[in-house]
Parts: sequence; structure tokens; C-alpha cells
Amino acid sequence: PTGAGDGAEGGAGAYAPWDRSSLSIDALLAALEACKAFPRPSSATTSLLEAADLIVELRGYLLKTSWSDAASWTSLAEALEDTRQDVDMSQKDYEEVNEIQLEMKQVHSTFEAAVAAALTSGGASLSPSGWSHATITTVTLQSALDDLRAFPRQSAKGRTLDEQAAVILSLRSALQSCVPDVAGSWSALYAVLDGIEPGELREMEEVRSAWKEVLEVRDALEAKLKEALGTHRSVRGDTTGGASGGEVESWSHEAISTAALTEAMEQQVAFPRSTDAGTSAA
Repeated sequence: PTGAGDGAEGGAGAYAPWDRSSLSIDALLAALEACKAFPRPSSATTSLLEAADLIVELRGYLLKTSWSDAASWTSLAEALEDTRQDVDMSQKDYEEVNEIQLEMKQVHSTFEAAVAAALTSGGASLSPSGWSHATITTVTLQSALDDLRAFPRQSAKGRTLDEQAAVILSLRSALQSCVPDVAGSWSALYAVLDGIEPGELREMEEVRSAWKEVLEVRDALEAKLKEALGTHRSVRGDTTGGASGGEVESWSHEAISTAALTEAMEQQVAFPRSTDAGTSAA
């Protein structure tokens, strides 16, 4: 069996892998075969053989597992679920089965912790100069989520992490396609945000930050449109005397330009969602 006391917690639910250096089935398997070969076993021997068969099976599956391969625990999990409750085991055998159960629990917790850790980094970043998408990555979170989903047992905590990770992966993927000066590029992000059900998922910090960013982009586009409406117009000059002695106002069209206004209007129309003020201005 693996050594008692292995699997020290590394913080935030993560554990160190158990020591497998003493794990073996060779000696037990040889003794088991020798007992099975005896022509007339007693009832005690029969019970011992049943317990040994179970331990050999569990150790064999345990030897094929890896703390870095979530799917490798499937056969062991199935064997534990199918374990006969009427097998008469010694206290030592019970302890070994319990240790195997504990190791599975700890490796599962470690996969959950990896998802939780990946959720805390890899999103958009905000600095005094504005939002940056250069920090966005989905690789680590996707890998951690794949491992969690591949593990044969799931907990309530794991299912919650799965939901959170799925939302954040969609959010980050949408954000990676968003460009501040390309209004239409924000449609995918709105689709993701609108699809998040009300409740705890909407209250996640990264979701709230995405809403903040997209609303800031919307407000900036509307401000740009309002600015364009107020500039590059005809300019009123000084009042001069006319030929008939009346006063005549002079106007200059030199400053008139439609380029900035046209661009601002196109951006406003292309943005997936505007305020009433922005719609009126466009």
C-alpha cells in the first residue's frame, strides 16, 4: 500500500502525490495463488482469499493511476463502487481500502484546486492606460477543466467549478476577438454575457469586469459621436456692413468635414447595444 501520512495538503485544496515506492502486488499475488492451490481450504481461508482477491484488484488498478492523468482513475473508482460489502476483511485490509479512498479524494481535490487557481488568472487586465487583452489566456483553464471532467467522481464543488470555468472560457474567448475601435467586434461578448443565468455566475468578478469594460466602450463610442456632432461645422464670422447699409453675417465653410462624423455614426450603428442617447445621436 501507499505509505500512511502521504499526500500532505499544499494549500487551497491541493495535495502532494502519495508515495508509491512500497506499492506492489507481487508477494500478495504469489501467496494468494499458493493458498488457492491448496486442495481443502477452511472457511477462514476462503474469507482470506476473498479479501486478498479484492486487495490485489484494487492495488492493480491503483498501480495504473497517475496524479497527472485524471482518466487513469476510472477503473479504480469503478472497482471501489463494485466492492462487495460482505467480504470479510481484517482491520488492516479495511485500513488499506480506506487509504485508497482517501488518496482518490485527495487527487480529486487537487484537480478541483487546479481549476479554482486557473480561474484567478488569465483574464483581461486593467491599468491606468485602460483595458488590455494581452493577458487573456484559456489554455491553463481549459486543461484544468478537461482534467476535472475526466476524473470519474464529481462533487458539488466540482460541478460548481465546472459551471464557472465554462462561463469564463466562453467569456475570455469572446473578449479575445473584441477590439476597442471596432464596434461590431463586441457582439460575441454581449451574446456570452446575455446568456449567463442570473445568480452567482453573474456575480463572478471576471464577469462583472467584462460588463464594466463593454459599457465603457459603449460610452466612449457615444462620446466620440457627440464630439463629432459638435465639431467640423460651418463657422460664423464677424458681422460686416452690406451694400445697402445693413449688417451682414459672414460664415466660413472651411472647417466643414463629414469624415469624423460618418465614422462615428458607423461605429455607433455597428455596436451591438446603445443607450437611447446614443441611438438618437446616430
